[in-house]
Amino acid sequence: MPFSNRKNGRKQQSIGSHASTHQASIAFQINNWTLPPENTFGLWVNSDSPVGFADIRLTYNPSLVKMTKEISLKGNLARVIKITSMSEANNTGSVSIILGLDPNQIGSPPSGSFQNS
Repeated sequence: MPFSNRKNGRKQQSIGSHASTHQASIAFQINNWTLPPENTFGLWVNSDSPVGFADIRLTYNPSLVKMTKEISLKGNLARVIKITSMSEANNTGSVSIILGLDPNQIGSPPSGSFQNS
């Protein structure tokens, strides 16, 4: 996910799940936390069970950080249900990424730690 920063921010890396039975966490892999004028980061999921659906919502202060390109994803959850556009994200400071498992992969859903960006 490509972002640029306007000021250095606090490091916040892991986000937990609100699921009641099984748990998953999402982590960002960033090479440089100061985010120079433009940088990208990967989105990792770590789950204790197979994953068929992900609803990821990120918020940020758009006066400090701006997306510089549209979000592009690759990985096991290939069925895109919704991805917030760059212009909407930069206006609202909110990103929604909703992904599902492709029906062709029902027999082998991702689990454990995997990257989806």
